[in-house]
Parts: sequence; structure tokens; C-alpha cells
Amino acid sequence: MRIEDLLTAPQLGEFVWHLQTRDTTVDDVSQRHLARLRALAREVGRRGSSQPLRVLELGAYRHYTGHLMAQEYDAEVWLSDISASALQAGRERAQELGISRTGQLCAADFHDLPFSDAYFDIVFIASAVHHTRNTEQVLREMARVTRPGGLLWLENEPVGRAACLYLYNSNRPESYSRRERQLAASGLLRFVSSPFPGTRPEELFAMVENDRIPLDVFLTEFERAGSLEHLHLEMGTTAQAIEARLSALCEGHPDDAVVRVAAVLWEAAGQACTDDWVADALGFREPTLCDIFTVAQRFVDAHRAIGNSTGSHERERARARLYGAALQARIRRGGRADPATTPFRRMPTCVDGCWLDTGGPSGAAFLGMRAQLPDVSAPVHESDVRTMFGDLGWTTVTEESGAISLTNLSRSARLPQPAAEASILLVRVYTVPMMDAPYRISIRQGDRPVTEVVVAQAESHLLRGLVYADGGAIVIEHFDQRGRPLSIEGNLRVSVLQLLSLAA
Repeated sequence: MRIEDLLTAPQLGEFVWHLQTRDTTVDDVSQRHLARLRALAREVGRRGSSQPLRVLELGAYRHYTGHLMAQEYDAEVWLSDISASALQAGRERAQELGISRTGQLCAADFHDLPFSDAYFDIVFIASAVHHTRNTEQVLREMARVTRPGGLLWLENEPVGRAACLYLYNSNRPESYSRRERQLAASGLLRFVSSPFPGTRPEELFAMVENDRIPLDVFLTEFERAGSLEHLHLEMGTTAQAIEARLSALCEGHPDDAVVRVAAVLWEAAGQACTDDWVADALGFREPTLCDIFTVAQRFVDAHRAIGNSTGSHERERARARLYGAALQARIRRGGRADPATTPFRRMPTCVDGCWLDTGGPSGAAFLGMRAQLPDVSAPVHESDVRTMFGDLGWTTVTEESGAISLTNLSRSARLPQPAAEASILLVRVYTVPMMDAPYRISIRQGDRPVTEVVVAQAESHLLRGLVYADGGAIVIEHFDQRGRPLSIEGNLRVSVLQLLSLAA
């Protein structure tokens, strides 16, 4: 395997995100998922009284629901995610809570799972199917590893919205630009960006946030897998006041509904701030009149489909296609097959109590790579980090959480030289704007550009690129949008700085 092939691996962004992102919802969500799995355990039916219940939690993240199930039901539980560090954090939290019988961990790509056909009684996934552009493949893998008569459960998965332009991934509400705030206040952000705002942070880490999966993709794959026993489409936050006004126009003026709907949307767009350099720098462009007529036509066509629906189920699905929805579903696996007797169809490698599917298509191979630098955020390493980075233009600061960050002492700070012939440079940096205009942070090695990012607001970025032992000094510099050097210091907070090379 070449190191160049690993540079764009999705695990890199997941690894850096999970290493430093604090999530206060893990306990609450883990308990809520446990209640769901208990209900599924009652409904699934057993293969035989002498055999333990087999459960797979996909996209497990840091949740420890599977460990609770393993202890409570004496079950064989596997927790799988593309990020081994997230899985290990979940297991550590479970052990902190006194859970002694934990499930097993497997870092794998859910497009091609290492697990055997028809092995599990229950396959559970929540808020994770949308982290892919190949939804069908993930759903088919879920069905493949579920035994006939077993249950698949999906929860909180976004359904695409016909009445949306999807022009950009928006900030989270607390970080909205002025334009986003005004679009949100008018109800138009769901038409311009997404009915599920707030996916920009993950986008910056090259993590997939696919909130436009058509409902019919789900329904087709559910039918292929077995029988759909339960479907709920939550539209409480995706259809609000302005949508009700547009629906009334469609019903009251069917002959010229597109023009009337477009007029309302265009008026709402005009209320958004047009002078917002932050939004402009982030690529949050304003909708054009052509955009408005496009989304108006989509709204009218999809609304007409609701009127043509027969029966409550068909009408609910037509509404979900128009407005978008959060999907919840239970599918009973169909077909005939003898349950597998062993969990794996290909053997992964066990490292630190976590199985790594290094043989998968994108693999977890990089998790076995060699880290050349100490963890800069760990307080135990602060003295070593100060020594290593002090002469390179950095100092350390202690954050409120107790973690250590590096901050730059000048506009041009250097990074350590790689020890290997070729290495992947990973930098997680929190940036702050320093002026009333965007600026660029650039990393170069010698005369070769490695990577750069435009800064327009306070947010975290992942910078990554290839660096070489004989490539010269690695330097972080600042420039304005016209390429002129800027003299800035103290604007960077680096919480992850690592050089990864292929293990020997």
C-alpha cells in the first residue's frame, strides 16, 4: 500500500475529529439507543435457546450502547465504526461506568463489512447511513449480515428534500454568518442550504454529510431486504411557517402557483444581508432569480404529488419527499439462509483490543501507521512539546478543558521535519479572524505548496498533505487574498499535529 493512497482516506478526518471533539450527548444517546435495542431484542425471536443474541451496532461512534447490551443480555455484541479511536473512547466510558462485560470492537468500512453473511440477529444504525454517497451499498451490507428473520433498525437518517437547492453546507446555528441568520429567520435557509443545517464543520474534515438521500432509495432497499414493519418520517423541523404559506398558494392558485411561490421566496431572499464578506468567503452565495424559480417549480410539483396521493401512508411519504424528513425504520430480513457460525468472512487484525479490517477496500490500515510526534494536546507531554516546538516559533497554552494547544508566536512558524521518506502531515487548527477580510493560512515545504485554507470566521480546520524527509523546511505562513504576506501572531490554536508514516 502506498502512503499516497491513504492521504484521502476518510479515516484521517474521523481520527482527528474524534481525538479532540468533546461530545456531551454520549451518555444520553447511549441510554436512548439501549431502550430501542431492548425492544428489538423482545421482537426479534431467537434462533435457539442455547445461542446468545447476536447484535451489531454500526456507526457506533463513542456510544457504549452495545456494551450495555452485552452485559444486560449476556449477548454477543459487536460495535463497528470507521474510527477505532471513537470505538475505544466508548469502551473506556463504559468501563468508567462499571460495565465489566463489554462488546467487541471492529474498525471497518460499512460499504464492505468483514462480517459473515446472515450472522446477526439485530443490526442497528443511528445517524450514520448519511455519512456516505453510496447509501444503497451500506443498506445492502446491513441486510447481508442479518440472518433471515432478524431485524434491521435505522434511526434519525435524513431524507432528501425536493424543495431545496443544496447550495452549500451551512454552519451550526451558534456560528451562523449574518446571511445565514437572516435566511434562517425568514425560513429560507431550508430552501437554500439544507433542511438539516449545520454540516459545515464535518465537511471541513472531509467527512461525508449526505442529507439529500431520496426516500425512494431507502424504500427500494428495504423491499429488497425483506418486509418493512415500521416506518416513521419526522417532519417537525423541516416544514414550518413559510412552507404552510406556500402550500396555501399551491392549493388556492393551482394555475399560476409557480410564479406566486417564486414571488414569496424572492421576497424572503431579499431580506437576507447582501453585504456579508464572511458568507462570501465561505462560499455561501445568495440564490439567483433562476435558483428561486427552480426551487419554486420543485415545490409546486412535489406539492401536487401530495394532492394526488391515496391513503395516509402514501400521503406521508409524498410530504417527506417535498419537505425532507428524519427517517426511522424497522425491517424484518427476508430470504432463507443458515446463520453463519463464525463472525468474520475475512480476518481482521487485532490491535489494542480493536479489530482492524485492514483488508477492506479503503481499509483501516492507516491506524497501524507510525506516529512520529507526541500527542501535543496531552498535558503529560507538555514539557516534551515545549522543547520540540519552542525553537520553531510556537508556545503552549492550557485550554479550559485542561488540554494543551500550540499557538504561533509569529506570522511564520515551522513544523518538525519528518523522519520517514514520506509522511502524512495532519494539523487540526482552530483559527480566528484577525481583520475585516478573509486571509489564507498556507503550509509549504521548501518551494512546494502542501495545503492551505481560507479563514473568515472562528472555526476548526483539518489541514493535511504529504511531506518528505528531504523536502526542506515545513512552514506555516499567512497571506491576504491577493497573496501579500501578513504579520499575524497568536491566531492559531493547534490541538493535533502529527506526522504519520507507514509502519515497518
